Amino acid sequence: MHAKRSEKGQILVLFVLGLVGLLSLTALAIDGSMVYSDRRFDQSVADSAALAGATAASEVVKGLSNQLFTCGNSDVITAMNNALYAAQTRAASNGFSGSLALASNLTSQHGVQVSCNDSANPKFLNIEVQVSSETATSFAHLFIGQDKIRNTVSSIVRVYPQTAAASGYAIVGLGNDCDTVLYNGDVDNSVHNGGVFSNGGITKKGASGSVTADKFGTVDSSCGPNGIAGHHEVLDGAKFTNQEPMSFDFPEIDCFAEGIPYVEMDKFTTSLAPGRHDGFKLSNKQELTLEPGLHCFTGNVDVTAKGKLLGAGVTLYFQEGNFDANGQGYIDISAPTIDTGNILDGMQGILIYIDPDNSANGKNKTKAVVDMQGTSDAIYSGTIYAPKGLIDFGGNSSSKSDLAPSYKTQFIGLSVRMHGNPAVTITYDESAFARQPASLDQYR
Repeated sequence: MHAKRSEKGQILVLFVLGLVGLLSLTALAIDGSMVYSDRRFDQSVADSAALAGATAASEVVKGLSNQLFTCGNSDVITAMNNALYAAQTRAASNGFSGSLALASNLTSQHGVQVSCNDSANPKFLNIEVQVSSETATSFAHLFIGQDKIRNTVSSIVRVYPQTAAASGYAIVGLGNDCDTVLYNGDVDNSVHNGGVFSNGGITKKGASGSVTADKFGTVDSSCGPNGIAGHHEVLDGAKFTNQEPMSFDFPEIDCFAEGIPYVEMDKFTTSLAPGRHDGFKLSNKQELTLEPGLHCFTGNVDVTAKGKLLGAGVTLYFQEGNFDANGQGYIDISAPTIDTGNILDGMQGILIYIDPDNSANGKNKTKAVVDMQGTSDAIYSGTIYAPKGLIDFGGNSSSKSDLAPSYKTQFIGLSVRMHGNPAVTITYDESAFARQPASLDQYR
């Protein structure tokens, strides 16, 4: 008889094999956890360093417009040097100093690179930080043949200078209808150095007259060829359709806020200080000079019949009421050119602002909240902004082209309508218009 084979001890073999596997998985988990933890720390260092560099750069370029931003500009060069130093300093404060210090380039995937792009629109500075570190392994090296695992992470923050609202466009319609921007009838319009844009379409009623601009941009291509309804052939300029819609977020003002005084006027007033006003009407050669700053209205402003309105460095903000300039009125008003941070100094680049909650607004209303029937004596400089209302402008004083009104004005409204004769010329001048402040963007 054969002796019965004993199975004693087999469980011990299985236990040892299982224990080895369990310990292996545990060691790999520990190694993975360490690598992940180091990578997270590296990423936080890269993000912090890039943001520090971008913040330092923005302090220099925040007062520089997109138009004046060039890579050879001395302020831009200073901003780039400051960004490099700030990023390296921040990384050093987080333990990356000495032999770990970040180089001023990315050749070793461990450094800071600051670059400038002045061919884009808007232009920008790029602050890119790459951080590399090595994590010692406890067990993984048995499988990968390396005692250390290298982590490399990156972070990019872009710095944009001040950019003009709707950069490159002198006429902007924010509505989504095909006639959001409407050229009505026998009208001639020329936009110099700028374009016309609509969140919907552009409509030209009537085959006579001509409309010339550098470019026409539309969002709704279904309105007609290139998003242009009606006589599209009359519009002369490059056509761009299916564009991204535009929107703006300029701060609103409460005319009754603390710090905005009520300034009364009567028929004998010839000079008006900044503050809150009820509104006024100028006619019969009445003349009024608006002193520089914010003029906050809760009523209508009407200039007609040889009335005269003057004002340099002014913002006309309408919490209620509208702006109406018709007839033979003489107007010469311009927006503030700098941002002082003081509300009574007005809003940089904004000449007329119609509050979105102004009761005169309304998409279905045909009456304009800004009605400008200019003459050769009408001089406006700055952005006219009516995000929920209709802007209507044109000329009606003479058939002679040399007496036609000329605007250095940007029109941004829910709807923008132009009509009348003679021809109207608009000159796009970014330095005179509303600006969006310098900004940072975590690009990656």
